[in-house]
Amino acid sequence: MKANIKDWIKYWWIFPFLIWGFMSCSPKNFPTGRPFVFKSSVSLKAPVGSEQRKAMEIELGNYFDDSLKVQTQAVLGFKRPLNPPIFDSMNIDRSKAFMKNYLNSLGFYAATFDTVKIKYDSSKPGQIRTDIKFFIDAGKQIKFDSIWYDLKVPELETLANDSKDKALMRKGEGYSK
Repeated sequence: MKANIKDWIKYWWIFPFLIWGFMSCSPKNFPTGRPFVFKSSVSLKAPVGSEQRKAMEIELGNYFDDSLKVQTQAVLGFKRPLNPPIFDSMNIDRSKAFMKNYLNSLGFYAATFDTVKIKYDSSKPGQIRTDIKFFIDAGKQIKFDSIWYDLKVPELETLANDSKDKALMRKGEGYSK
């Protein structure tokens, strides 16, 4: 079966949408000639399950300094950066401090930043895209080994022992100050 030109003419309206869709993937309102944050991500090495590690990576992304966060706009299922911030290396140290505090709140007190990879891409005319990736080793998590109540009133101690399943602190969970 041979395709006829008349068959293709019926679908002419698809091509402008495809071209518009591909053009909409480029950043909007980017700073010309200056490096801007195009993508930022986290790779975490932690002694936890893969689901929890992925959730922690997503949460760590929320602790980027505001000038390292990429605001996106969805267009036809594609995401494109909207008003990307100018890249400043000073904001990396601030982001490290925010992320370290988050990890401390989960009981990871020996977290280290193995590397921070910064990649510049100037293949698009007038654009210097910056891709920032943090590689973090969370280290060992400090967990509650045992929890007990030492109350002087026997009725209060009985009440505390009976409601252990509703307690905020549980054995095996991460310790934070």
